[in-house]
Amino acid sequence: MVPPAVSSVVALLFALGSYGLGALVQPLVCAIPRGSARHAIRFCLGAGAWAYLLLLGSALQPVSAAWSWQFLAGGFATAAVQLPWRVSGMKRYVQRRMQMKLPSWVVWSAAPFALLWLLHGFMCFGPLSDVDSLRAHLAIPKYYLLTGSTSAAFDGYEQQPGLAWLLYAMVLGSGGETAALLSSLAWGLAIGLLVYALGSRLGGRRVGFMALAVFYGMHFATYKLHRTGTDLQVTAFVVGAFYLLLQWLEERDPRSLVGIGLLLGFGCATKHNALCALPIVGAIVAWGAFAARATQLRPARLWPVAAVAWLALAGVWYVKCWRATGAPLFPFATGSFKLKDPYNSMVAPPGEAAEGQDTAKSSASAKCSALLGHLTAAWRIVFFPVDITIGHIAGGGEWARGWHQSLTPVWLALAPCWLLAGRDARRALVVLGIGCAFVILCRVWGTFLVRYASPAFPLMSAATAWLLVWLRDHAPRTRFALGVVVGLPLAVNFGASAAEALSKAPVIFGKETREQFLEKRYPEAAAFAYLDAHRSQVSRVLYFGVRSYFCNFPYERAADLNLRLMPHICKRFDAPAKLAAYLRAEGISHVVTDEDLLACPADSAQQQLVGEVRSALDSLRRKGILFVPFTTAHCTVYEVVSAKLP
Repeated sequence: MVPPAVSSVVALLFALGSYGLGALVQPLVCAIPRGSARHAIRFCLGAGAWAYLLLLGSALQPVSAAWSWQFLAGGFATAAVQLPWRVSGMKRYVQRRMQMKLPSWVVWSAAPFALLWLLHGFMCFGPLSDVDSLRAHLAIPKYYLLTGSTSAAFDGYEQQPGLAWLLYAMVLGSGGETAALLSSLAWGLAIGLLVYALGSRLGGRRVGFMALAVFYGMHFATYKLHRTGTDLQVTAFVVGAFYLLLQWLEERDPRSLVGIGLLLGFGCATKHNALCALPIVGAIVAWGAFAARATQLRPARLWPVAAVAWLALAGVWYVKCWRATGAPLFPFATGSFKLKDPYNSMVAPPGEAAEGQDTAKSSASAKCSALLGHLTAAWRIVFFPVDITIGHIAGGGEWARGWHQSLTPVWLALAPCWLLAGRDARRALVVLGIGCAFVILCRVWGTFLVRYASPAFPLMSAATAWLLVWLRDHAPRTRFALGVVVGLPLAVNFGASAAEALSKAPVIFGKETREQFLEKRYPEAAAFAYLDAHRSQVSRVLYFGVRSYFCNFPYERAADLNLRLMPHICKRFDAPAKLAAYLRAEGISHVVTDEDLLACPADSAQQQLVGEVRSALDSLRRKGILFVPFTTAHCTVYEVVSAKLP
């Protein structure tokens, strides 16, 4: 276990190094953004550039803790070189702000969000409590550290864009899981700065703080703050690109296009849903170039440079994926490609619909219905604060469903307000249109979960905030109702965050062990909610990572990862043998490998083998190695064991 102080220092080095590197890159590639967006975009550019330095470094030397500390030291040196003039500039900024006598309402408006970030920062020191992190987002970086390579096969996830996993590997190797969680919080802070900047660009500070209130009224915005994943990173990259796009529309500085290309390249190197931003940016840039054709400005003259930058950054991962699997966007858009073994076993057979897709789309009426559903989905997210938050409270799942849909007519009743605002709403409608277009493209893409549209949330938050402030100014009698509409979801999410922080406090202060917390929390909460939706036949695989051993099972849909591929990976790369050697070195005499589990028939021998697995894992537990049981009625064993590095 890495001491919390060391983890905090590592996370701070990551944030400072990213900002320092971005401060060097940003003047070269784009015009200086205004306000808080400047700092967020610098952080994003620096972190993205750092990830590619890590990728290059991993090709030159093994991925290890020493490798991690080397890059952290290099990033800090980059920031330290700039420290003298950064400090002097900060002093001048503070002095100027003090002379301006900042209104007290600004301080009071910022206080709740600062408290929210501090609350989630506190939870970063608690136990890791996210199934996705245990399965993929931290398991893959740990596997990098174990194998010393970023190209070692894991379970299929690793063939997707891995920019975020490279950064996690760096902080994991030196600061442990707490540092990884704190690095996620840094991405959340960057998104918060971008949300405020978007709102301020539309209508000043009031709209900026209202945009923060709308955004953090979303379940997604607060849930992801202290959890590892790729959603925060891709959201920061894509929203930063959209902010530079809006800046380009107003200032027509062609350098902004290069920054857009870099940020979209980093976004596509993080998660496939960033591809949905490409047609939007391309259409707007083409329109801007056409509108300026009669002038001598030529604002789009650097678009080839931006395109090459995007292609170079994203193409690395697409080529890597194509060479490994046979399809550049695996596991999406695989129909035109011949997949390599064993990845071809993960594709849904003909006639089987992937998750989230409707098999009845062949008829014209079904296509019209699907298009109407896409448009409705986009409109519902326009005023998502209560709509989706209440859906999560009601247990509606990722794409919130259920009784909360009755609120949609309430939001539809506000639609004429955009018409009443008239010409004043033009800038807000542009932002809103970009967000809606992104949601529709995500929906048309096929498999759709709310978090896939996360880059649209800051844009829609800013546009919604502008409309709410406009209504407040032009219809004073609506102030109380609007306050309830915005304040209720924010208060609910704030309360949920506080309750979660209280539940983790005993572990953080040493009053409860991590084992006790996870054993008490997971079976009733995350395990059932997450696993029941994907469970199929009982077919277990012992699954090896650096600190994680999973007794896993196939998912119901072949489009989901981590299913038929795992037995091939284990046998091909001999992960069970490494696991067995490590466990025997720890003094555990009886070891059950994946081959034993896969060969087990569904009879009394199966129960005997399950007992042997439990005995082996119990012996691990007695040695102080973390043990979390996942048991359901249909899946006999789903175990997660988190151990120290070999």
